Amino acid sequence: KESLEPSLNRATDPPKSKKIQHTNAKNAVLFEAINLIIHYDSDAALMVRSCNLLGGFLNSKETNLRYLALESLTKLAVSDFSRKAVMKHQETVVQALKNERDLSVRQRAVDLLYAMCDREQAEEIVGELLAYLEKADYSIREELVLKIAILAEKFAQDYKWYVDVVLNLIRIAGDYIADEVWYRVTQIVINRDDIQAYAAKTVFEALQAPTCHENMVKVGAYILGEFGNLIAGDERSGPIVQFKLLHSMFHLCSNQTKYILLSTYIKLINLFPEIKHDIEEVLGNDNQLRNSD
Repeated sequence: KESLEPSLNRATDPPKSKKIQHTNAKNAVLFEAINLIIHYDSDAALMVRSCNLLGGFLNSKETNLRYLALESLTKLAVSDFSRKAVMKHQETVVQALKNERDLSVRQRAVDLLYAMCDREQAEEIVGELLAYLEKADYSIREELVLKIAILAEKFAQDYKWYVDVVLNLIRIAGDYIADEVWYRVTQIVINRDDIQAYAAKTVFEALQAPTCHENMVKVGAYILGEFGNLIAGDERSGPIVQFKLLHSMFHLCSNQTKYILLSTYIKLINLFPEIKHDIEEVLGNDNQLRNSD
């Protein structure tokens, strides 16, 4: 450990030669020294200094150096010694996410934002990741969706915000939403009285979009089946309106979602006995439903 500081000093001395090989060798020594500092995770001063040195590489013209800097900062972000020093580079990392041409470097920027996220920065970082998701390469969307969902749940101070984030995930990247993600939001809504009316209203509005992903139908069916009564006082979202909105998507859905919808119709009859006849009439006249298994 004692030799790490001198190694760091030598690696950051002005180059004695302008030859590219000399610069590459010095950078290799520097990154190796930083990796050892990270490994020992015991010297706060050296770890903070490493963060500052790595920050200087974030705008390097060399793709490989930008990649290595982001990768090393991600490791430093999980240490109590260096976490705050890493977070000073948040704006530069966000810019890399927006402007970097190289996919692998953008992915390291995602990893770093995920690692540095805390309760205080969560809404800003999640907002940036959601914006990136809209244009993200399809090969990384599933992982990105999962990271956003985890951060939103872990650091939510306002669960209305969490509901908004998950519904946005479904809207932007519905094909990449694992069942655990959409099902988790329904469980959180069920367990939190303070957001049930908001969730019902928000998902009802989301279901009215011109194009609505099947995962949104699943979430909407679950939430309206449990809490549709909380928005039924407004005639624009009255009992029969809720039923007709859900049923308008029935024939576009997979069998799994159809089962969820049929279960919701039973719940709606229990919530609103006055529309039992209307639901039975619609289902009775539905040839496709009558002929299906």
